[in-house]
Amino acid sequence: MKKEEFLKVISEKDNDQDVNELVGEIEEHVFRYIKYGTRSNVFNLVETCYDDVKSMIVPETLKNYSVGRFMDLTYFVALCDLYFKNKSVLSERHDFEKALKDHRELAAIISFIVEEKHHVILEDLCSHFEKELKKNQIKDDILRFDQYFSFRVKDEDRSKENAEIIESAKITVSHAGRRMYQFIRDNGFTYSPYAVDYYIYKNCSDILDFVGDVLDGEKDISDLDDLTIDLPKNQQKILKTKIKLLCGQEIITL
Repeated sequence: MKKEEFLKVISEKDNDQDVNELVGEIEEHVFRYIKYGTRSNVFNLVETCYDDVKSMIVPETLKNYSVGRFMDLTYFVALCDLYFKNKSVLSERHDFEKALKDHRELAAIISFIVEEKHHVILEDLCSHFEKELKKNQIKDDILRFDQYFSFRVKDEDRSKENAEIIESAKITVSHAGRRMYQFIRDNGFTYSPYAVDYYIYKNCSDILDFVGDVLDGEKDISDLDDLTIDLPKNQQKILKTKIKLLCGQEIITL
């Protein structure tokens, strides 16, 4: 159905049943879109007729129609609002997915700021990720996806370019960044699926480095308490016990 035909149908008198059925069909498409993300040609009507229908919901116009027509047109506008809101959410989710897929470390950076520090300087991030990420990589990610971050800048630095500002600015996660963080959490993981393999690698690398240092005599097993493993405390305890047993057995064998 084209826009002109749709507006003609909802404007005609004495066809409340047709209008009610038409709005009912649109309702089905909107809720299917919300649930599955599937689009149809119906949304061309939603997008092109929204303003026209909204302008009809005024006393001067509606006095010529029944209460049922008023309710159907009001419901149509509400469905449009719901569609537009979810379209925006789905679009943002798509942006999140693309950003996290192409830059997996972004999830780790955002999660660290939100969960650990709330606000950081660039050196805090470099220190935390020193074994996994180079400074330029962290810096490039923050500048590339600056919509997910906020910067608290000193007055004397406000005239500088972002690439310079970031060196000394306090970095926090913006409102959009917090929505991304919630998106990460909503996947059912402490970290996003895109960050899981990153943290698996990080944990394995840290453990192997520690075991290697113990076997080389550079560290003692007692230093295990200082080893940070990104796992819940009870799982850390179990894993560290196994590391102690492993290191002890290897030392005895040697």
